Amino acid sequence: MIELQKGDIKKLDSILNEISGEIFFGIHWKGIEEKYPNFFNKIEPKNPIDLIDSEHKQTEFERLSSFFIKYECGEVIESKPLEKSCLIIKKNPFTIQFKEQNGFENLYSELKEKKKRENTEFKLAESNIRANELNEKNSKRNLIFAFLNII
Repeated sequence: MIELQKGDIKKLDSILNEISGEIFFGIHWKGIEEKYPNFFNKIEPKNPIDLIDSEHKQTEFERLSSFFIKYECGEVIESKPLEKSCLIIKKNPFTIQFKEQNGFENLYSELKEKKKRENTEFKLAESNIRANELNEKNSKRNLIFAFLNII
């Protein structure tokens, strides 16, 4: 499962802004690159056979498009121009509402808060388990001392 990263927020919100204004067509990685020249991270291939720059950008765009599917704030379709597969992100009925709720920036802060809460709950549960184990030990010991006092 791909997790939302802080560095993805601006990129995702840029895509969200682009598609929320679109009427018919969506946007693909080349359209994003034209509007935002430094959108994609540069890669330094170790070997000349490694990913070429356009494949890297397309792969990065595919990763970002998965968030639109996961959070249902956009529609991702696949078009095949000239035998090369290309993903296009379009708006869906929830895109505008998602954007009005501060988009991915708000989602990221909510997910971060949720993770923080879950960590706190987990630590509390661990603490309760240890306390129960300690209480069980103490009750056994108290039972033995009570028995000795009776004798």
